[in-house]
Amino acid sequence: MLLAKLKQVVKNFNSEKLDKAIEEYNDLLTNYLFYQKIYELTGAEYMITVQMDNYFRKKLIPELFIDDYYGAPWAWDHEAPGGSGVTFRRINLMIDICKKHRPDLSILIKEEGEDCWWNKILVEEKAIIPHFRHRWRVIVESHHICIVEEEKKVSHYDHFIVHQAWTYVDLDYEFDFYLKYWRALLEIKI
Repeated sequence: MLLAKLKQVVKNFNSEKLDKAIEEYNDLLTNYLFYQKIYELTGAEYMITVQMDNYFRKKLIPELFIDDYYGAPWAWDHEAPGGSGVTFRRINLMIDICKKHRPDLSILIKEEGEDCWWNKILVEEKAIIPHFRHRWRVIVESHHICIVEEEKKVSHYDHFIVHQAWTYVDLDYEFDFYLKYWRALLEIKI
């Protein structure tokens, strides 16, 4: 029901404005000047990007800030660096990659989403990306209710971040599993 209403809202939305917003978002997150400014203002080694369809369940810890980049794991490609809702990014690497692969800021990326661009470039550049299991334990993303290892369900209910929680609603699991999962997901630990 909610998904149908959301689709109707998107359908009625001015597509030119939506296309322009996506273009501007992609431009921002593939622009070395953006990352340089973040570094100048903060001096931070890492940054997090967060879209509005996420929530944090508990305080982030320093051990999450590792490697070069990682994002919400994708159901269709566990080896990809991920992206979408939340990403952890090493700022200096973002600057270097953007300067190398998008030095002319007047030329926009061709991919529909900046996360697709980043995934392609990060693989080409052999960036260091944490294993899927680490990413999944930090950010739970659509269709990743549980991991199956050695023919057993291995579920980790203590994710730091939840992205697109509503996408789990249609999965075909037993009612008790849903109850247990949702109770754990909705618990916020500070």
